[in-house]
Amino acid sequence: MQEMMTKKRLGLTLVVEELTEQYNAKRDKLNFPKVYISKGKCSADHECGNRQTCCITVVTQDDSNSMSQLDTIKKRVIPNLLALLVKGFLEFKKVEIQCQEDSELVVKVVMSEEHCKSVKFWATLQKSCIAIMELIDWERSRPGSVYDIFCSYGIDSAWKYFVESLRSKTDDIGRNIRREHLLVVANCLSVSGQFHGLSSQGLKQQRTRLSIS
Repeated sequence: MQEMMTKKRLGLTLVVEELTEQYNAKRDKLNFPKVYISKGKCSADHECGNRQTCCITVVTQDDSNSMSQLDTIKKRVIPNLLALLVKGFLEFKKVEIQCQEDSELVVKVVMSEEHCKSVKFWATLQKSCIAIMELIDWERSRPGSVYDIFCSYGIDSAWKYFVESLRSKTDDIGRNIRREHLLVVANCLSVSGQFHGLSSQGLKQQRTRLSIS
């Protein structure tokens, strides 16, 4: 855990501050009790040092010591605290920085299906990149799947991307396929008004849209 926190540049003080801020922001709405979140040495009530195992403790500020409150803390407060995000964005599952052959850096962002829908992913990503907007070549940036391109930019953009991508891949494997045939494939996949791409899931979605069994 300590190695992971070091890698992600997280300190216990930052974690405690973020947990406290986010918990207090939603406490009234969820009807949670007041709590005091702090860091300390796990084995005793002393401040933790650099080489000691440290823990984050949660203490209720309510004088009441009823079983119902303890049950609330166990079943609702603790799970909620564990689910809070202290750094990053819930919508993104993973971010990779890849170095291309020409030494150009490419950032690959994987969407979290649990916290983000495809139709909102690209807009959410752009909003999250406001602080570094000028560092990104947006003309060359795009969603990673045909369906995400369709959701973000419309069916025409998805259609054009699919045709060029399919042409490039067939050229890479040495297959000389006439452009007219590629256009037929693209037209068939987009005839329903949506574009899911050439995959088993995409074909299933298209058959469903066209009521084909």
